[in-house]
Amino acid sequence: MRMRSTLALALLAACSAAFSVPTSLYSTVATSSSSLVPGSSIRRYTAIQRPASNPNGTYLGFNALTSDGTSAQAYTFGTYGSPSSFTFPLMVGGPWPLNTSLNASGSNRGAMGVNDSGVFAITGGQNAGGAATDEHVLTYNGSTFSIIIQEGQIEPNLGGAYATAITAPHILADGTVCFQTGGTTTVNIGALMKGTTVLAKRTETIPAGQLTVTPQTIQRFTNDGFRMGGVDMSYIYQCWLGTDTTTRNSVVVDGTVVAQQGFSLPGSDVTTAVDVLPTSNAVSMSSMSTRNRHYAFRGTFVGGQDFAVFGTVGGSKSFVYEGDAIANDSEIWTVIDGTGVNSYNERIITGSTDNPDAGLASAVVFNNGYFNQVVLRRGDGVDLNGNGLADDGYNFYRVNNDNWTFCDNNRLFMACELRATGATASVGSMLVIDLPITGDVDGSGEVDAADIDFVIAQFGSANPAADVDGSGEVDAADIDIVIANFGRTR
Repeated sequence: MRMRSTLALALLAACSAAFSVPTSLYSTVATSSSSLVPGSSIRRYTAIQRPASNPNGTYLGFNALTSDGTSAQAYTFGTYGSPSSFTFPLMVGGPWPLNTSLNASGSNRGAMGVNDSGVFAITGGQNAGGAATDEHVLTYNGSTFSIIIQEGQIEPNLGGAYATAITAPHILADGTVCFQTGGTTTVNIGALMKGTTVLAKRTETIPAGQLTVTPQTIQRFTNDGFRMGGVDMSYIYQCWLGTDTTTRNSVVVDGTVVAQQGFSLPGSDVTTAVDVLPTSNAVSMSSMSTRNRHYAFRGTFVGGQDFAVFGTVGGSKSFVYEGDAIANDSEIWTVIDGTGVNSYNERIITGSTDNPDAGLASAVVFNNGYFNQVVLRRGDGVDLNGNGLADDGYNFYRVNNDNWTFCDNNRLFMACELRATGATASVGSMLVIDLPITGDVDGSGEVDAADIDFVIAQFGSANPAADVDGSGEVDAADIDIVIANFGRTR
């Protein structure tokens, strides 16, 4: 098993900036007010999953189940900040918001997106019109729902009607809504849409860069495995190319294959073939930054070794492998189950490690472009009641795979599991943690002149608070990093 990689060999210094106590915005702890659905004194969350946030980290939406019953799938939308404000306007079995004489149906899916204007894009359905027309793509601006498209509607650019299983909704900075139609079947007209523009289409699109001898057309897409940058509009998706079960699973970025089952990873010095590119219907397995065209995805080689890929469209790639150090030479990854990247090419990896203490073996690692740092691990206390202290007797247990979203202001929202101290059963939580902003050496939440002055004052020392790149010395490189990040703010 390979033990080191390009990214993992980055400087593994300790974090010089403090970060906030992880806060549970909502939970399934029935005895806590954090389990109450917004606007209700009795309805409580029983499951929480699939967060979506805008690039600036000020809006949050998520999918959940409530105490109304096992099929009570529901959406929560809101503004995160001080104070936070959330609403609960859509639930399966409840009134359809565009016609309250109808009921919202089980066609609602958890995936969604939101832009910096606070407009959410979601999928939703209602119980009228029959199965051929009951799904929709909607937007929600904080008060009003609007229909973007409806299943069965003819789209001339698509060459037919929008098909069932509409998934992967998200919204760009200019308000354009993106989505997938046709589900994962090999029968329907399946396509990836940017508004009315077809980015890729089943049986017609032949992505460049395929590693098979004969290039193949797309046979099906992966549910919710499609994302587009909100500003630069680069895109990433997962699909099946052709019908050969040993070579079909693929990841495509801007129309070019960057990973394909049955072949080694392009750009990697590991020659083992890719075996698995996750295709779960529950979560998105790939990410694309809002701007600057950074992307991330993960998978598994033949033999079972996990890997993560971080790349820039038209630029370099970095790789992390199972067996690499997580943030020090004494602890390595044994499972990599989540990846993400923001517009500053800063990365998140989640997974399990070989820590001999099983109570510490699940970790969230942040790479600011210079070194890795563990920002959360199993057993860390969380704030359940909103007082800013981890004094409620509940601790982080693990992230539910890729059920999280990483913002450009380094805010991390996670649908995860908590456990009470000493307990063996988990509860759900929507957790938020503010990670350090690169260059913000004084922790003010903004990279400004005070940060530059502080680093200059420490020039030549080994003060870790001013050693932005973790090199062990405060030098010109640290000053350059602060200047490069000048103006970034929480």
